Amino acid sequence: MALVVAAAVTFLHQNATAATLPWTGTIDYGAASGFAILAGSGITDAGGSLITGTATTGNVGLSPTTGAAITGLTAAQVTGGGQIYTVNGAGPLPNVNDPGLLTTAKNNFGAAYTLAANQTPFTSLGQQLGGLNLVPGVYRLSTLALLDGTLTLSNPNGLVNPSWIFQGTDSLVTGSSSKVVLGTGVVPCDVLWEIPFQTTLGTRSTFVGTLMDHTEIEMGTYATLDGRAWADTAVVLDGYDTITGLPCTSLVGTSDTGGNGGTTVPDYGSTMLLLGFGLITLLAFKPRFSSLA
Repeated sequence: MALVVAAAVTFLHQNATAATLPWTGTIDYGAASGFAILAGSGITDAGGSLITGTATTGNVGLSPTTGAAITGLTAAQVTGGGQIYTVNGAGPLPNVNDPGLLTTAKNNFGAAYTLAANQTPFTSLGQQLGGLNLVPGVYRLSTLALLDGTLTLSNPNGLVNPSWIFQGTDSLVTGSSSKVVLGTGVVPCDVLWEIPFQTTLGTRSTFVGTLMDHTEIEMGTYATLDGRAWADTAVVLDGYDTITGLPCTSLVGTSDTGGNGGTTVPDYGSTMLLLGFGLITLLAFKPRFSSLA
């Protein structure tokens, strides 16, 4: 009987959730917000990629490395009013020579990255993001975070200005054809990723949000980013990728700090506690079971 109880309790608790609070605050992107791609050492495209947006959302910028390090990407591939910005006028023509704006944008990117990395409290996630359904909050990623399948971001309680901040501890790798799916009322501007090591988006994957990487971002062939690719080093497009810039100049968190129903992140600590309790109960009743045999 004790074994049955222990197993039942443990099984039921595997579907429990770890509570998290909506994030409250503002992270300003400043001049960086106008760039769909912002990089430090290079921007490359194997061919056929499109950077879409407007003159205030879809620009491409490289600093402090010169425009000569923009290879494979042409001005014709930056559509909808966006332009290529360089520090010296070199690179794909036509381009805009504006080192002052690029320096400011890179500094604003760095400040936003640091602010996002220091937000608390956070909920720790396991390595695999695929299959999770997360409500607004701050989430700390596991070492070498993976996304295979579908990650869903939903706002079941209809919070005003819902937001998701993902704090990386290592690299982020998404699988081929993986997806980030947004629930009703959630938009890409609500999502921010802060990754300290390389981000690799899988072939034909779909990703959303402002993606800030301390090193390199690589997008596999036919990958789609509804957001921004900002990297301290390089942004590498493997070919036929699409990046759509975002219209938001900041990430704004909800002013509602009430309960939100938790997340579908398994509460591993409590589950193990219950498992331990079940085993202790089983051992305590073992002599009685033996005497009845």
